Amino acid sequence: MNTEQRLEKIEKYIEERKQQQIKYPLDVNSITILSEYFMRISESIKFLAGVSGREFEIFLGSQGTSNFQVPKVEYFRFTANPSTDQLTTQVNFSNDAYVLVLSSNTAPAGLTSGSAYYVVNTTGTSFKLSATSGGSAINITDTGTGNQYLQLL
Repeated sequence: MNTEQRLEKIEKYIEERKQQQIKYPLDVNSITILSEYFMRISESIKFLAGVSGREFEIFLGSQGTSNFQVPKVEYFRFTANPSTDQLTTQVNFSNDAYVLVLSSNTAPAGLTSGSAYYVVNTTGTSFKLSATSGGSAINITDTGTGNQYLQLL
């Protein structure tokens, strides 16, 4: 086997290893591939915060030699009441909380899916939304269609 053939064989071997399927039990190459190319959650930390002592959880992740915080995105389902302009959820939101409205179909009239708003006039799990912090409440004229969600920003 000449040098050129050996180099071709080595290059083929390297290419096969790059495309290797990860199998169990893991071999050294699979472990290397997993740690270098895939993100994994390495730790989760829970803590209580805020006046109501709401529980938060932070996820720490790693990939290769990089460590980072993985944001936990929470979505809260809500219903809209057009006669009062109030939204109701299962959780308490505080005034001036900044939230993103999302809808699986059509957002309640007056709100736009994908837009952010401020919580105003909160009374526990019921509140109104405003385009500005401490501003006037948005007039909601229907309940929308599909599922309605808020994401705390």
